[in-house]
Amino acid sequence: MKLEPATAARAASFRAELEVGNETRTWRADVLVFDRQDRPILALEVQLSPMTPQDARKRTDRYAADGVAVCWISMEKRPWERGVPSLRVAPLRKRGDAWMVRYGMARYTWAKPHK
Repeated sequence: MKLEPATAARAASFRAELEVGNETRTWRADVLVFDRQDRPILALEVQLSPMTPQDARKRTDRYAADGVAVCWISMEKRPWERGVPSLRVAPLRKRGDAWMVRYGMARYTWAKPHK
């Protein structure tokens, strides 16, 4: 599941790496997206296991402390989805299908970075 957001970021000409943490080891992103200056700008977290709204907020704040935005992605309704940046996607029917956003952002698209 982590490959879908990484592939979308790469298709839009961003560098995206899987399982990348910060230097102080306070977080590790499922997918970390970098800007043209090679600075981390967005963590994409595919959250399949249970997490409380308080844990979601705490983890989101850890990213924010390092200047990294985060978007939590799930396939089912979660108690934290209204409290942190998130989207709910429909499960893929078969490998290679694109995700369909069911809740959260109006659409899941990437734009190429400005030059």
